[in-house]
Amino acid sequence: AEFNSCVFDSNRIEETGLIKSHGTNFTDSLVIANSVIINNQFTIGSDSGVRLIESDQGSYFVSNIFYNNPFSDTLTTTGYFSQLIALPESRSSKFDYSFVDFEIGNRTNFQTSQNVTGHPFFCTDDTTYSKVGKNSPLLYNGKDGVHIGGVHWSCDAVILTDYLSPSSGDTLYI
Repeated sequence: AEFNSCVFDSNRIEETGLIKSHGTNFTDSLVIANSVIINNQFTIGSDSGVRLIESDQGSYFVSNIFYNNPFSDTLTTTGYFSQLIALPESRSSKFDYSFVDFEIGNRTNFQTSQNVTGHPFFCTDDTTYSKVGKNSPLLYNGKDGVHIGGVHWSCDAVILTDYLSPSSGDTLYI
């Protein structure tokens, strides 16, 4: 299965995962590229076995944005990656050139390189998660210099205070 330039936004995961990929032979693989996985809420128990992404085959994640996908209180933050994504240790998988807001950790038969963390700096008037400020780490940091998640530079530099609004009760400590 291949997902390219997809947006998975604001899904509520309770009983089933977002993506389940099951191969029929040893050469099948799951590929997710240039996609945005954002604001998906887990409301499941830690023993349910449900994951955001589950594959029984080798997988390749490249130039994706994984951001703000919180768990309910029933799941722990330790081992976040293995609770978010279930991959077989017997198959080779890669997670490269992506933006993540979680610790990937070390897994058997799993390679990572050139991943970026921090804040994506989406333009404040953008609800599509495709436009970022000129200071975004998503720009030019994808594989072969592409923009991670297929975003575009569309506004001036974004600063974190741009996201705070006194009318919503946000507090900024300086």
